Amino acid sequence: MTTLIADKGYDSPRVYDELRQRGITGYIPRRGTRDRVSGRWIVEHSSALLHQYRRLAIRWKRRPDIHQGFLGLVAALVCRRRLSNRT
Repeated sequence: MTTLIADKGYDSPRVYDELRQRGITGYIPRRGTRDRVSGRWIVEHSSALLHQYRRLAIRWKRRPDIHQGFLGLVAALVCRRRLSNRT
């Protein structure tokens, strides 16, 4: 089963109908409430970690293989920093 985690901007009957037609479970907080969906911040946090590095935020290289290489390097640096902070 596929799930979708979205923010309050997607809280509308049309979105719920579309999700139901496609067989997708939606976790969308209601507008006007302080509800939060746990797990959504993980994607935003990961994106923010990668965009700390300017070369990925502003794509200077046009070749996808070079961009993919820098993405792997940044992921390794982020993991190394996270693991070194745990000890």
